[in-house]
Amino acid sequence: MVEKMTITPSSKDNVVTVYYDANEQRLTYTVIDDGDNGKVLANNELLATGDSESVVGDKVSTDYQALIQSYLDKGYVLVSADALPANFDNNDAVDQNVVLHLAHGTKEVTGTPKTVTQTVTYVYGNGPKKGQSVADTYTKGYQFTSVDTIDTVTGATLNTVWSPAQTTEVIQSPAVKGYTPDRNEISGQTITHDSEDLSTVVTYTAGDQTVKVHYIDVYGGANKELTDQLQTLTGKAGAAYTNTLWDYAQAGYKLDRAQPEATSGNFDEDPDTEQEYYVYLTHELKQVVGTPVVVTDTINYVYGNGPKQGQPIYPPSVIEKTFVPTYTIDAVTGETIETTWSGDGKIASSAVPDIPGYTPDKTLIAERVLTPTMADQTQTVQYMLDEVPETKPEVSNDPTKAESLEENNDTGFSIEAQKSVETQAPISEKVSETQTKMESKVQLPQTGDASDTQKASFVGVMLTTLAGLLGFATKKRKKEDE
Repeated sequence: MVEKMTITPSSKDNVVTVYYDANEQRLTYTVIDDGDNGKVLANNELLATGDSESVVGDKVSTDYQALIQSYLDKGYVLVSADALPANFDNNDAVDQNVVLHLAHGTKEVTGTPKTVTQTVTYVYGNGPKKGQSVADTYTKGYQFTSVDTIDTVTGATLNTVWSPAQTTEVIQSPAVKGYTPDRNEISGQTITHDSEDLSTVVTYTAGDQTVKVHYIDVYGGANKELTDQLQTLTGKAGAAYTNTLWDYAQAGYKLDRAQPEATSGNFDEDPDTEQEYYVYLTHELKQVVGTPVVVTDTINYVYGNGPKQGQPIYPPSVIEKTFVPTYTIDAVTGETIETTWSGDGKIASSAVPDIPGYTPDKTLIAERVLTPTMADQTQTVQYMLDEVPETKPEVSNDPTKAESLEENNDTGFSIEAQKSVETQAPISEKVSETQTKMESKVQLPQTGDASDTQKASFVGVMLTTLAGLLGFATKKRKKEDE
């Protein structure tokens, strides 16, 4: 500022020199983030100062490059940068400003891999092992990798590129005897990095189950299985079944005992255990009445010697005993197990009848018992002719005794009676004829009564006595003739 002066006419010329100093000018910078919608990161920030119209020096250029690099180091990329002015301007009102346009830098990095796991478990769905594992669990991981595009400024992942999709393997369900899986295989599936883990449960249920019904012949403790009659039933595990037993009666068997499950029950759910049930049979025994058997008991009465030797005295005594068999038959084999007989084969003892002049070889027919297996029985009673003893009369010198002897000999008959006999037919003929007549009148004790028997015995004694007298008289006469 020029100070106030008073100037008069007489004042000398006064020269005042005014010196102008250069003003300080400002060089600023503005940073704009184009990658964030033009966000201003720095606005008119001082970069350098200098006198008006002075040269912008190298240091300012270096600082400017350092500024840019600092942003690059932060992950930015330079989109554009205003060039530095060569000189500072002289406009004190407006700062000189350079603008930096930046964008976010990016980089690709390997991302975190991801594994999609497929798991298949195998379990029993029923039966005694329900819920237990059937086989080892199948597990397989499918790995996916990624390449991430990272915002180098913010560190944010701008994009991820994953490895291609994969197809899982086809998994065959293992075979387990007696069980059926609900899935025979797990089909292949297409999976990507963003697929959820795969988990599958294969359930094994007992398949068709078998029930066997055995028939056992226990007759006589044999315990023999009738293998031709084995019954086999098949059905779903847990299902009910009914069974019609073999018609064992038509084969001659009868039921001894049977397990209830042989006729009805449920198929179990355990393929490892056979369902075997038993029906125990024995043989039916039937009674059959057979043909009656008649066994005869015959007693023959015959002359054992004499003129009628071998001839029958009476008609044979015949007794018939009838026996009826009852057979116990094994209805299975047809074999006769036992035979029982009805009928009484007992025959009481009996006396042998007497015949005068004969002696039987036995006096009693013993008690006997006929059986159905015997042949017809026969026995013969033989009657032997009795011998008549020869007697000599006693000779006495006593006339009295002699007379007495003549009057009444020891036979009890008078001499006259004896003489009258002498006039009869020859002795042998008389005796034979008399015996024949008398014998024809004798009856068996079984058929005649007691009085007849006594009469016959008396007649026999009389005949014997008469024969003796006749013999004595004959001898006496011969002696007198001499």
